[in-house]
Amino acid sequence: MLFKNLGFWLLAPSAAASAVDAPNGRHVRRDRSSGNWCGQVLHGNIFRDVSSAWVMPKSWPLPAQYSAQPIYNYQWVGIDGASDQCQAILQAGTYARVRARVVCVSNRDNKMQNNVLTYGFWYEFYPKDSWLMTEPVGKHGPQLFASRLRLTVALQVNPGDSVFVQVKAYNSTSGYAYMKNLSTGKDITIPMDAPDGYSLCGSTAEWIQEDASASGTSGLAPFNTFSFEYCSASDAYGYNYNLEGSEKWYMHPLNSDKICYPSNVSGGSVQINYSGPTA
Repeated sequence: MLFKNLGFWLLAPSAAASAVDAPNGRHVRRDRSSGNWCGQVLHGNIFRDVSSAWVMPKSWPLPAQYSAQPIYNYQWVGIDGASDQCQAILQAGTYARVRARVVCVSNRDNKMQNNVLTYGFWYEFYPKDSWLMTEPVGKHGPQLFASRLRLTVALQVNPGDSVFVQVKAYNSTSGYAYMKNLSTGKDITIPMDAPDGYSLCGSTAEWIQEDASASGTSGLAPFNTFSFEYCSASDAYGYNYNLEGSEKWYMHPLNSDKICYPSNVSGGSVQINYSGPTA
């Protein structure tokens, strides 16, 4: 999902797009404030591959958020979407979601379950809709898509599981997402194509905690502190990057204090912290 820009923070500038093995060529960047993104953004040229590993954080939505469902907490890696000029995003990761869910109880009857908290993997070539991999599809759930069901049901994730996620662009309009639950050994590769009329610029690589809730206001549910580890990116020229020179993005919803921030940024890892209301 696209970021909601609230402008630049007037913080100390950092050197961006410094590759692990690339020639020196740095541009001064400043940390950013966003309404829905929290994490690290690296600027560069024609990124083709972004990856990271993390431990799936536990979420616990607030009572008021249950009445404002759906609530979506996304953790992801991606290419593009951090600038107005590059609107497509190739992205994948994990999610925690709260919303009412229709459950098939027989061939004739469905049952509504309210305020269900679920976890899973997801992927998206924005502005196409995101696909939640354990999401029921159709009247009686994903059994209508049996071949995909065998893949999606097998690739599940729970809080505390270690995961690895990679997105790779073959070119500006096609690529894939690779997702693996390191705790269970299950994995999957999903090919993706850009929506008609959209293409990647490859200008940014991201490691993001996102509030993807439809409300657009403080929909981020509290979550355990976690870290994006082994953060890596590469470009079309074969240069490899880590987080050196990346921007810190702080989540500041409108009319709200900071609710999420990155810290302890090193070459290959960043800690993601929740700082919003807890009751």
